[in-house]
Amino acid sequence: MRKRRDKAEKSRHWRVLLFALLLWAALPGPDGPPGYPQHEEVLDPFHWNWKNLLVNGGFEEAGLDLIPTGWVAGYQNEGSRIAVSSEHPCSGRYALEITSPVPNDVWLAQRVRVKPNTNYRLSGWVLTRSVGPAGRIGANFSLIAPGFYHSPDITGNSIWLYTEINFRTHSRQKEVTVAVRLGRADAPVFGTAYFDQVSLVELDGPPPPDHPHRYVLLAPADFPPGKTSRARASFLIFLVALGAAAALLPCHSRTRRRREAK
Repeated sequence: MRKRRDKAEKSRHWRVLLFALLLWAALPGPDGPPGYPQHEEVLDPFHWNWKNLLVNGGFEEAGLDLIPTGWVAGYQNEGSRIAVSSEHPCSGRYALEITSPVPNDVWLAQRVRVKPNTNYRLSGWVLTRSVGPAGRIGANFSLIAPGFYHSPDITGNSIWLYTEINFRTHSRQKEVTVAVRLGRADAPVFGTAYFDQVSLVELDGPPPPDHPHRYVLLAPADFPPGKTSRARASFLIFLVALGAAAALLPCHSRTRRRREAK
């Protein structure tokens, strides 16, 4: 009888221990529940990089030339500098620094696939040092197109300021090129601008009428076909003509044989 009681007690102890182990495994530790991603971009929908369509919007990755990975640099005049910098990051280790000692138009651009008839927001943070002259575009976020659309300009000396531009793609639009920029082609500026936490996100709808930032409706006329598109169209026409000729050639050969047979 005592042996049975001891055996039952040991069995109960093992069940309690097993339950405690299972409970310990199920409870989240200081690093979060096991088996779940710990990246804050996944866990926090209010993080600046949440659903960001841009690659390397925080400029934390760069090549040997210090140009951020995933971006393409451009400028109007020589003498500018575009590079990641650890001097004034808004977050993380680096920010993007664009410097030009002379009036210039300098930018860092990225092409992104988008949906037609869809609203988007291009936003981020900007800090300026001696950007001028006053009254010009200054540091901004822009859409690269024949029509120049940009966020509110920031000149002079500023703290880190949030800015954005909202836009709606046109009915046939499948991509857009966005840029962080110092100046404009017809209104060059000098000075230094820092950019960080740059984000392009899809919106559920247009911003409210009292939204303080700009909202742009893009049109096909803003993106006329370039030389590449014309060359591609000519090549397609050539292929269609070649295919039609290849299809008609056997018919012509059969007709010729029939005539010779007669």
